[in-house]
Amino acid sequence: MRSHSPGNLVYRVCLVTHATGTGLAAARYLHRQGAQVTLTDSDPDDLEITARQLGSRIPAIACDLSTIAGIESLIQQIDDRYGYLDLVHTSIEMTHRHDPYALDEQDFDLYVNATLKSTYFLVTRSLELLNDEASVTLAAHSCCARDPLCSLTQAAIDAFAVSLGSARHLRDRGIGISVLTCASLSLAARSRMRWQRLEAEARPPKRTSDG
Repeated sequence: MRSHSPGNLVYRVCLVTHATGTGLAAARYLHRQGAQVTLTDSDPDDLEITARQLGSRIPAIACDLSTIAGIESLIQQIDDRYGYLDLVHTSIEMTHRHDPYALDEQDFDLYVNATLKSTYFLVTRSLELLNDEASVTLAAHSCCARDPLCSLTQAAIDAFAVSLGSARHLRDRGIGISVLTCASLSLAARSRMRWQRLEAEARPPKRTSDG
């Protein structure tokens, strides 16, 4: 593992999930700041297009994050390539097209696998690769704030982050766990606004003609 100066993203190894959609803004920001970004999503074709748009030689790994096998394969490939991680940014899109009061068991399982299960196993499986002072960001985005299933999922993710963040072995290593939420705005708009603001703050002030 390597150490970095606080706040410096250059050469930091970052994993961004759902990189062709909900994680795109984060991936673009991290790449522009000089981080070594690995992209992942389920569609290999869309992932390849996104990787080309962001820049050359960006690792893009297609995998199914709703399965433990897919997550473990992803983590193993990152371990083989870098041996460590400085940031895990996972975007959880909590939306569905069904009547929340008329879901059948299969729809419920698919939803839970895509949100809670994928979040839990991605984070816990990546812990062994995290450097000291690393960060885990759970971007839990919902376009259905009045949906009880979305509310239940959000509450579970919040509780998971609090529980994990209070774990002594992580606190002693300075590993931070945070949750980003957007209940009232669409995911793409909120994520884009956040990362554009961070990028603007990191940019040096422009010099005026009088200066």
